[in-house]
Amino acid sequence: MSPSPKSPPRLGLTMGDPQGIGPEILVRAVAGWKGKPFVPVALGDAGVLGEAAERFAKGLEVVPIGFSELPSKPVRKKLYCISLSDIPFSEIKKGEPGKKFGKEVHDYLLAGINLALEKKIAGLVTAPIAKSAFAAAGISAKGHTEILAERSGVSRRHAMMLAGPRLRVTLATVHVPLRQVPEVLTKEKIVLAATLTHEWLKKYFGVKKPKIAVAGLNPHAGEAGLLGSE
Repeated sequence: MSPSPKSPPRLGLTMGDPQGIGPEILVRAVAGWKGKPFVPVALGDAGVLGEAAERFAKGLEVVPIGFSELPSKPVRKKLYCISLSDIPFSEIKKGEPGKKFGKEVHDYLLAGINLALEKKIAGLVTAPIAKSAFAAAGISAKGHTEILAERSGVSRRHAMMLAGPRLRVTLATVHVPLRQVPEVLTKEKIVLAATLTHEWLKKYFGVKKPKIAVAGLNPHAGEAGLLGSE
């Protein structure tokens, strides 16, 4: 059931890697939130989040729910969780995200994306993932950006934007080693990033006449080839 337009938005919160900082960030954020109300629905492991709440967010209750039990109103000190795994604590090595739990983390993300596409949540907030865990699980995608683009059907026309109150930065390349950037960067990718930025600044950020700067790949934009011709 979707919340009414006047209800606080329901947001999906993916837990991220159970061995990383995702669980801690998630419970701390929900417990300490003082902004406009929203309904938090975690997608992850209820046991892991419950343990994180005990350590980092005293008083926060993690409430397991099913996909058909999505709440429409926030309740103070409650974090609803669609639990998609049951990871034994003995298998978790905190602070060592790496080659384990890639499939579980992928499942959390896909569940959140599906809820968003079905309009059962108003937005999706993602905690950090370990790319190496994805690789170990046989998942070819390197990060959130690629998976979100594929699942939403915009694989050929998407970009990652880092948005702040005054500055927005759109990346022309993502998730590649720095030394490979000159090899994969193309005029087409630069034009696509600039075009998407222009469109979104006007449509979603209310900027009537966007001004877009393009960062040079080499210092001083190459100095006419003296510092690089890429």
